Amino acid sequence: MEDKLKVLVIDDEEGFCELFESLLTKEGFEVITTTDPQRGMELIQEENIDIVFLDLRMPDVDGLTLLKSIKQHDENIVVIMVSAYGTIETA
Repeated sequence: MEDKLKVLVIDDEEGFCELFESLLTKEGFEVITTTDPQRGMELIQEENIDIVFLDLRMPDVDGLTLLKSIKQHDENIVVIMVSAYGTIETA
């Protein structure tokens, strides 16, 4: 049996998490979601996460700051930044 890639979605909007969970599960990924950035970092430390979808703007935590923490923990985790508020400068 082939192992599924494990994806973590960290976004403060529950609806976004549910949408990504539904779409990615249908594509064969194992999906974990959280609206709490601190819990997201705990999951990264506890689970064998392959890919993170990370919101750029969340209350209390900047996505770029969390990105740095993720990469310090494991530089091989693929992180895909998502945002409805992105600018070319931020990209």
